[in-house]
Amino acid sequence: MFSRRFSTAVMLLALMMAAAPALADTERAGKLDLLFGIGSLSSQTATIDGLASLEAGDGVAFDFRFRFHINPQFAIEVGGAWESENTDLVIRGYPPDSFDSDTSFYFVNGLFNMLQTPVSPYVSLGGGWYEHDAEGYVQEEGGLLNAAVGIDGRTSGHMIWAFEVKWLHYEFGGFDEDWDRYQFSGFVGFHF
Repeated sequence: MFSRRFSTAVMLLALMMAAAPALADTERAGKLDLLFGIGSLSSQTATIDGLASLEAGDGVAFDFRFRFHINPQFAIEVGGAWESENTDLVIRGYPPDSFDSDTSFYFVNGLFNMLQTPVSPYVSLGGGWYEHDAEGYVQEEGGLLNAAVGIDGRTSGHMIWAFEVKWLHYEFGGFDEDWDRYQFSGFVGFHF
């Protein structure tokens, strides 16, 4: 699954780099970016106790991001994501119980563009919180750590795009393990 996502991302990146001559806006300082994205959240299994575990499948995620560029390379990013997936509650000796679950993530990050060019790789790091609802089985909220690597591009007009891999770390109360999941996303948007 990861290799298919990676090869798709590389192909899309190559297409964007081929369009680089049309990308002319290198100035990020003082600009506000508004991005909308879609992606996938990786599956994860977490042990509840010695007899039960929760197995979250690959989920579909929808994102929004606001970035304010303080200078040409540093930005403050505020965003959120909503993710939906199929989850199995597995109790030893019983058939799995499947249900849909939804998780919302909200975060504030510091973002650093590595280059002052129209197409630039970036890294971000920050924190936030999550809210999880699994059809009444598990309803949780709590703290969230996240880090991301990505690449974004700006056009001579107002359009921008980005591809990103984000690591999300959060925990559910009463579980023996924390959740470490990866979100793969593509974005389009506008800068003002």
